[in-house]
Amino acid sequence: MRGFDCAKRLLARATTIVGMIVCASFVPAAAQILDNAAPYTNNVTVTLTVNSNTSTIDNSGTWNGNVTSNAGTITNLNTWVGDVQSNSATIANNNAWTGSFTSAGTVNNSGTISGTVTNAGSFNNNAAGNVSGLLTNTGGTTTNAGQFLGSVAVTGGTVTNNNTIVATVTTVTVTGGDLENNATITGPVNNSATFNNNSAGIVTGLLTNSGGTTTNAGQLRNGVTVTGGTVTNNNVILGNAAISGSGDLENNAAINGGVNNSGAFNNNSLGTVSGILTNRRHHDQRRSSQRRCDGHGRLGAAYVHR
Repeated sequence: MRGFDCAKRLLARATTIVGMIVCASFVPAAAQILDNAAPYTNNVTVTLTVNSNTSTIDNSGTWNGNVTSNAGTITNLNTWVGDVQSNSATIANNNAWTGSFTSAGTVNNSGTISGTVTNAGSFNNNAAGNVSGLLTNTGGTTTNAGQFLGSVAVTGGTVTNNNTIVATVTTVTVTGGDLENNATITGPVNNSATFNNNSAGIVTGLLTNSGGTTTNAGQLRNGVTVTGGTVTNNNVILGNAAISGSGDLENNAAINGGVNNSGAFNNNSLGTVSGILTNRRHHDQRRSSQRRCDGHGRLGAAYVHR
């Protein structure tokens, strides 16, 4: 009877539910839009769009519907299917959410998000958290202790990776803001802003630096290409390094490969290069100075192409 009484109350409100309580059996088909201003607990299967929420929603059932606007707290403990179109407060996903998130508030993910995430607030992908789609960080902070399986694009704010970013299909890009890597990026990284590969950081793909700065205290395992900005190596680059245009590579540690330079390369006092250094200059610069290559460390061999 509890479910029947709940259904009668919902039907009396037609298609808009305001401040709903608990439905333990079913929600009728007529109830499609929720403007929530009181605690709401769902334990069944509902098809319901959250038009607005200024209170709390706890879902332990199956929820089918988008979140148009959240200014309260939503906690998903079971299954939610629908996009989060706007979040200015707090959403916690502790199980399975199928849909994309656009958030300027706080999202705590300890389950699986099967979709993309666009963050301008605070996004915490906790140890059990998985995101299948692309994370785009436009501002605020993202902290990853779980897995980003669809790569990362940083256009503003700060992303800190403490576990795994998989970028085998889509390259990690940093065009604004800051990417701090303390763990593993499986795939390439393109940077034109700020990328710090810290002491425990590993990048398995090619690093391409077209502007801004990259500082490597970890391992770049597939070489570097520097066409602009500055790359500073304080640990190890495995593979070849290519410098061109306005690019600058400062080597204070080990490059286990060759260096092809037509930009600026400084092999500083602790720097070692195991392969061949090839120093080039552009044809239209033959009457001007040679592209810079200053060596204070050790080189495997050196060639100058005029």
